[in-house]
Amino acid sequence: MRPYRTPCCIAGALGLVLAACAPSGFVYAPVRTTSAEVEGAPAVVYDMPLHDAKGDVRVAMLGLAALQPVDVADNTLRAIHVVVEVHNRSGEVWSFDPAEARAELTTRRERSEVYATSARIRPLPQVDVAPQSQAVIHLYFALPLHLQAERLLPRFDVIWSIRMGEHAVTERTAFQRFIAAPPVDPDAGGSAHAP
Repeated sequence: MRPYRTPCCIAGALGLVLAACAPSGFVYAPVRTTSAEVEGAPAVVYDMPLHDAKGDVRVAMLGLAALQPVDVADNTLRAIHVVVEVHNRSGEVWSFDPAEARAELTTRRERSEVYATSARIRPLPQVDVAPQSQAVIHLYFALPLHLQAERLLPRFDVIWSIRMGEHAVTERTAFQRFIAAPPVDPDAGGSAHAP
């Protein structure tokens, strides 16, 4: 089953689920989403294979993270932190190669393409997911210097592939920026905290 659209539900869910992750007042969530979550973030669920589901792949964004290159004490380079959760309920090995994953960063003026890495800016090995098991893969897409501020990145797409025996599927997951809802003060009858 393809992921279905629920745009009217996204904005409300974002404030509750992701407000703590967005000190700048912005959060990112998939444009298409389901009721699923990965590590507390709203996720898109892709049934695999499409017409004969024997598992699924879930994709979510966990926020912007500071990269930590090896042997560098202070680095302020930020990256999009995406998590991919693979549930293999089939009888064959599924493979996810992070080297094939990339993010397309779209602004009003240009489009940039960035390939996945680890938080320490090292290549990530292929992940083989055995039958009847699951795997969680963390991907980091370093933001170009001109997009280090969240206000400059309104949306982005993550393109990824998974191999299931002889069959391969490539998908594009679109993420959109939203304004985070302020935290609610339970002692004030549901009103938001003042900044």
